[in-house]
Amino acid sequence: MDDAGQEKIKASIGFSGLSWDKDGPVAEIPLFLSPKAEYRFEKEPTKFSIWSIIGNPMILMTVVPLGLLLLMPKLMENMDPEALKEFKESQKNKGNPAKPIEMPDLSQHLANWFAPAVAQDNSQTSSKNQKAVKKRK
Repeated sequence: MDDAGQEKIKASIGFSGLSWDKDGPVAEIPLFLSPKAEYRFEKEPTKFSIWSIIGNPMILMTVVPLGLLLLMPKLMENMDPEALKEFKESQKNKGNPAKPIEMPDLSQHLANWFAPAVAQDNSQTSSKNQKAVKKRK
């Protein structure tokens, strides 16, 4: 076996774009290499922050409505007397409606939605005819 000596070992600097058969500039031996940055293998644990709790969506969805619930009486006290009277009347009317609210016919809406345009016109006229028949009764 042949001993490798200083004369036989050669270090060259490679550049991108150079082919493998061409060597770049020759570097001095021994090579002195130094790290560019220190690598940390362990992650630092996250630190506690009150903002991480306040910014949590679940906390926001709980605290904001609760805050509005607590602030509503204060807002009602500062309201204009006429506006307060109108608000109370509208709340009374919501609780006891004079006539029951008619629910729209869901099947008719779905049929109109999925039907072609020509059939849709016929269904609208038929619904108008049904309403006219109901009024006659």
